[in-house]
Amino acid sequence: MKSYVLICVLVMAAGAILAAPPAWVNVDPSEVDLNGIDIADVPGEAAIINGDTAAAREMALADARRKAIEQVLGAYVDSRVVLQNELLSVDSTFVQLAGAATVQNVYSESEAADGFYRLRALVKVYPNTLTQALDRMAASALVNVRETILEVPGKDVTSGIIRAEMAKGGFKVIDPEWLQGQSLSLSQVSAGDATAARKLGTRYMADIIIVGEVVVTYRRNLDNADIPYVDPETLKGLVACEAKADVRAIDPKTGKVITAYAAGGREIVGIGPTKAAAADEALRKAAQNASDHLVKNLPKPGSGAPNIELTVRGIGDFKNASQLSGILSRLRGVESVKMGSFDITAVVYNVAYRDGEAALALELSGLTSPTLSVITMETGKLSVRLEH
Repeated sequence: MKSYVLICVLVMAAGAILAAPPAWVNVDPSEVDLNGIDIADVPGEAAIINGDTAAAREMALADARRKAIEQVLGAYVDSRVVLQNELLSVDSTFVQLAGAATVQNVYSESEAADGFYRLRALVKVYPNTLTQALDRMAASALVNVRETILEVPGKDVTSGIIRAEMAKGGFKVIDPEWLQGQSLSLSQVSAGDATAARKLGTRYMADIIIVGEVVVTYRRNLDNADIPYVDPETLKGLVACEAKADVRAIDPKTGKVITAYAAGGREIVGIGPTKAAAADEALRKAAQNASDHLVKNLPKPGSGAPNIELTVRGIGDFKNASQLSGILSRLRGVESVKMGSFDITAVVYNVAYRDGEAALALELSGLTSPTLSVITMETGKLSVRLEH
């Protein structure tokens, strides 16, 4: 599987490629009505299994929604987002994005002789909902590791390798260009400043901040040197450099270190015909070792958020309860929302939310449409009131 910078990728399903790109593809997203974009004449199909045409029709409608979302992805996904997989080719991924599209009208539909149900539909896609859903799909990682190579500033090799490996592991990685002008804040985070970590994490919506330093120094001439597992005869005329690495993954909400990698000396030695070649090998070894450690020891994205029982009073009717379910699902950090029970006086939702009750209460308090006020909060439970 490959990593994709989504702003550069337009994921197209077979049979869904149009003769010419729709006009909105070249429109500045800021100028587009975020209430929705109409994608006309989208095909959808599904196999009719055991004569169940109703189920096949629903699957064909879902297929049309999927293809409409595929068309919008490349134009509207934020350039700082890096994700693994071909996204919508994975059903579990589409389920998370499905709420970003609705079928407005079905132009034509039929049961084909080959056992497929086919239709063409007008689908409305909501870019704002789409990007919010993508933002919840994986943890965001901000990576900035300083390098000093033979007493000269490095070229971001370590950070680049860590970013690539974390993207393969399912993390979203913040575009390094977005970090220009943040040298002071990054240095403060690296020095253990929890306040700076929180501010930086909030600014870039980062779930993890990775900072640290790799220093590569010239070791010695290797003629007659005792390097384990290497035939001394092969070392004649070569030189060595060694790297020292200190890389830490920090939780921006608390400023605490989640996991750290520190190694150097004989553990990370690069050998080459020149200092530059030896330094490059040592640097890349250190970067790969650090990235392997991080991917292995960091919590996996989407590994499952704890459920919070959210009771909402004052909703009134089932339609409002369903609409609120959609609003809750679009909140940052929410992985899923299920309506547990409905009553005219109170509705109970099971919300999978990774940041805890207090953070969810804060998110809900910040809503303006609708307006919610917190009544009670305890471990695993939150009660709020809808204000009219």
